[in-house]
Amino acid sequence: LDEIGDLDLTSQVKLLRLLQEREYRPLGSDRRFTTNARIVASTNKDLWALEKEGRFRKDLIYRLSTHTIQVPPLRDRTCDLPLLVDQFTHHAAQELKKKVPKISKKTLKKMEAYPFPGNIRELRSMVYDAVTQHQAGELTPDLFEALSGQPNGNGRSASGLPTLKEASTHLVRKAMEQTGGNQSAAAKILGISQQALSKRLKKLKEEE
Repeated sequence: LDEIGDLDLTSQVKLLRLLQEREYRPLGSDRRFTTNARIVASTNKDLWALEKEGRFRKDLIYRLSTHTIQVPPLRDRTCDLPLLVDQFTHHAAQELKKKVPKISKKTLKKMEAYPFPGNIRELRSMVYDAVTQHQAGELTPDLFEALSGQPNGNGRSASGLPTLKEASTHLVRKAMEQTGGNQSAAAKILGISQQALSKRLKKLKEEE
């Protein structure tokens, strides 16, 4: 379950029942069923902060925290960049039905110096965009907008470094653009649920 912090309170109650009683009821059914499924959940939010705001149940946090793994932000584990870029490049090329390009050492060096405010999702989106534009040879820095350090009209500051909100907005819009407005495909690229993407799109529309 991705973005567990976005789960509404009604769904939290249902998930808690599933975890505690191992029971669930399919939509449209009056029968209860049991399951022995294990739940793996992820979030980039502070669930305890949400609990203080009344937006997340304390008992559910305890249920979900049986085993917890803290994943450092990408900027603190740049040694993972070559493997992640290689994986995302293969996925993008396969989806776009293109030959898998190699990435230049110069590009990787620039990536190591970039702070990735949008974390893994920003990297995934960057690679997908670069593979989309790629024609021949290696993936060079000019194919990666964020690495150029230049304003691009998409909400970046004069230094070329976006705020977290700007990076998130840019990624969502880029994914929607690349998929022709297909929310399901865009959510897959961004690594979030379609429900979470719909909420973000709705919020963007309200802000506009």
